[in-house]
Amino acid sequence: MPHLILIRHSLVSREAIGPDTDWPLSTEGRDLCTALAEALCPYAPQVVVSSEMRRARETAELTATHLDIPWRTAAGLEEHHRPFVPGGRRAEADFAATMRRFFASPADRVFGEETASEAHDRFAAAIDVILAAEPGRHVAIVTHGTVLALYAAPFFNLPPLDLWQRIAWPSFIVIDPTAAVGLHLQETVQRRSCRP
Repeated sequence: MPHLILIRHSLVSREAIGPDTDWPLSTEGRDLCTALAEALCPYAPQVVVSSEMRRARETAELTATHLDIPWRTAAGLEEHHRPFVPGGRRAEADFAATMRRFFASPADRVFGEETASEAHDRFAAAIDVILAAEPGRHVAIVTHGTVLALYAAPFFNLPPLDLWQRIAWPSFIVIDPTAAVGLHLQETVQRRSCRP
């Protein structure tokens, strides 16, 4: 039974500037990729495929290197097409409210260039292409929280908003795509402390 493993990318640098497509991982985010790789070992991924966004690429490369498996990028795995929302408490509260509307009205263009349904369909089509190219293999895909939640929530009988709120940077979900059932939800991956 081949697994589909969907990974939310690791922590992004707080000093990131410029387009969000170019945001790098933070030092902590890079370190967490080792813990992510170790947490993925029981699911034996054989290849890692990543969104073309830098934070996902870096997560994929570091994780795949630790696992000693190949990795590549693929089109269609990027985040929901939307403008960058600057930080701050007010902005974060506004963003959270917007995301609630986004998930509640999947056919409406709440913000950005895609509806929730369009983002889901684009992401699902990309996954179909990847799985067709990797028959019978355990495939790990590094992607982003919104599209991951839109795609994976039905496999766990969860509303997409609930899943989106639960998954941290990084986290992962394991699915049996043939049976269309969720197998495991790892809401967070944490660095293990060393003890003598």
